[in-house]
Amino acid sequence: MLEELFKKGYLEYEKVMLDYAKPLGLNAEEAFVLIKILDNYIYSGTLSLDELQNQLLMASSKIDKIVASLMERGYYEVYLSYDNGKGIECISFKPLFERLEKLLNQNTELDLYDIEKANQYVSSKMNRVLTANELEILQGFMVEDHYTYEQIVSAVDSIVAGKKLLSMRTLTVALANHKQEVSVSKEAPKVFKDFLSRL
Repeated sequence: MLEELFKKGYLEYEKVMLDYAKPLGLNAEEAFVLIKILDNYIYSGTLSLDELQNQLLMASSKIDKIVASLMERGYYEVYLSYDNGKGIECISFKPLFERLEKLLNQNTELDLYDIEKANQYVSSKMNRVLTANELEILQGFMVEDHYTYEQIVSAVDSIVAGKKLLSMRTLTVALANHKQEVSVSKEAPKVFKDFLSRL
């Protein structure tokens, strides 16, 4: 499914690759090289090392090593397709997109479990069942805003410890404050910064 979306241009593969680089077992440089391979495939339908070397500020030997490593580790496949007796080199990203689909399916199952746990926790602290609107807001925190169960528990606990009324409004403020604290203290990994500074 993801491969079809990619081929039709509907998949924001750059964002997906950066978000899932670590779970896919990729370091920063490998993720950027793989993104460029995907870019080249979209525009030309091929894998050109010369094109990669023109686009990336890396030594050609390093690019060659990463490209070979990605193929050996099964992120893409190169094969020959015959048309009227003439062999044409083709590339398939099916293994990569199968891995991504598995990761996404695992995250969906985890999200549903965490949403239920968060619902139970917030309900217990409010001493009542959440309304449909409140449950929708709580799901939005986790699905759209990507807050974790632990972050929600921490925010709820800080509201209760501060003897404030626990509501979706105070929870929204507490989570926003928590996100600002994290974004100020958390910097991008040095490898990403170095790589981006060379572009």
